[in-house]
Amino acid sequence: MPIYYLRRAYEILRDEGYPELYKKSKNLFKNHMSRPLLELQKIRLKIRYGDSAPCPYDLIYVNHNNLIYCKSMRHIVQRELSHNINNNYGTFIIGGDWDNKVDKKFENYSLWQATVEHFEEGVAWKDTSGFENHPKDVSFFKPISDLYSNIQLEGYKTQRELGISYNKYFMPPEFHEIRVNIGRDGTLFFDDGRHRFCVIKLLDVNKKIPVRVYVRHKKWQEIRDDIQNNGLSEEYKELRNHPDLQNILD
Repeated sequence: MPIYYLRRAYEILRDEGYPELYKKSKNLFKNHMSRPLLELQKIRLKIRYGDSAPCPYDLIYVNHNNLIYCKSMRHIVQRELSHNINNNYGTFIIGGDWDNKVDKKFENYSLWQATVEHFEEGVAWKDTSGFENHPKDVSFFKPISDLYSNIQLEGYKTQRELGISYNKYFMPPEFHEIRVNIGRDGTLFFDDGRHRFCVIKLLDVNKKIPVRVYVRHKKWQEIRDDIQNNGLSEEYKELRNHPDLQNILD
């Protein structure tokens, strides 16, 4: 493996120059450090929250109809937690008012509208209303067509069930599931995994789908912590069936 990297570094330096070698080496280092940082993150969360600490690898199962609003948190994570080498990976706890500033309803998302027009109304991808908001190439929509066919035939499966293996940076298949965020009162927000989510909604998959929690609001994590330590009080009884509490209540 070291010999491969040395050979590849020489080829990049020879063919593309030092600036490109520096950029690619930096990206490689960032990606390979992601897994060790995840393990450190698990330890930090465990120390801070004990048995209620979220795990980066855990999935929760949600009804897709409960994901009404979109909220992308990548840039907020990058701003608030700049020490993370790769902020795509992991699970984070962030306070503030981000959950009061939703991006949009998913039903107003251009990719969703294009998906509905294509499959339900027979409109060619290039003629859908959402085409102008995405790369001007119909190949961009191919993953949706492939997913539509597969899920229609075989039903919705987790990435692990599909045989997705650990990737080259040792990230488990759970990291490739649909990503959600959870606000202070337990509200679920769609974050990423747009192709799969469009197909799930279109086919109205009737079972709960696996999702990975990217960001929890600090106040929501405090509720999880309280329930873990003190049980389900009268104050929180309406949260009994919340998907992010099942591992604590069971």
